[in-house]
Amino acid sequence: MSSSRSPSLQKNLTSKNLIGGVDHIVFDQRIFQIKWNDSSKICRFFSLGDLIEFKQERNVVVSHSNFFAYARTHKGRYAFKFYPPDSQDLILHELTVNRLLRSHHFATPAMYTNNREIPFFPCAGKLTTCYEFVAGAPAWEKIQDKNIVRQLIENIYLLKEILRSEPKFCWTCQEPLLTDALLPLYKSVLHKSSLEESKIIDVSLRQILKTGKDHTFKSQWLHNNTTLTNFISKRKTIFSLDLSHVRKDYALSDLSALII
Repeated sequence: MSSSRSPSLQKNLTSKNLIGGVDHIVFDQRIFQIKWNDSSKICRFFSLGDLIEFKQERNVVVSHSNFFAYARTHKGRYAFKFYPPDSQDLILHELTVNRLLRSHHFATPAMYTNNREIPFFPCAGKLTTCYEFVAGAPAWEKIQDKNIVRQLIENIYLLKEILRSEPKFCWTCQEPLLTDALLPLYKSVLHKSSLEESKIIDVSLRQILKTGKDHTFKSQWLHNNTTLTNFISKRKTIFSLDLSHVRKDYALSDLSALII
């Protein structure tokens, strides 16, 4: 760690505040302020009732790309997520996925719209979305529990199966096989590597290519952002967050991206 950091930063740079060696103090020095009046406008837009309590996210342990804030009204508790101003299509896609999954009783927080079915509100130079607040614990805090790991994997598979069963998400197109994608890489790395490295790479890639001849690697609709910060554990249920990244990719990429 750099010795040029201020004493206040140094004090917070403890193993308790880090996960996987990631220094969140460095990654999350962004400035974003929402005033009480702004939050009240958001509540009125989504018909959430009069604002009673409001606070922005603090001490982010793992860096993410969007800002969050939380509000309480006489109707309940809500989470606000602030997207870049050009994210309309992304948010509409997320709303479609959210409603589809919830119609299958999949555990994900409800995403709200206003009375005209608009799911975003311009605020402070961002587009604000609103979600049901889930009072649970981030999955990474309980990752040593083998039951949590099993539930995470089951959750990922269930999401994939729901999307695959829906006509809107099961369309197919001509896609390259994994073997076709690997061949250029195979030739490139062998050309640039030392003799010893080439032998190791040659054995590894030949095994992958052999497997590819026996199995067609098709892409499917997946979560595609399965980091541990995107899952919340509440009692015996795992809730999936951040559905804006749902898209087509190779079938096992979600499991390979799940950092445990």
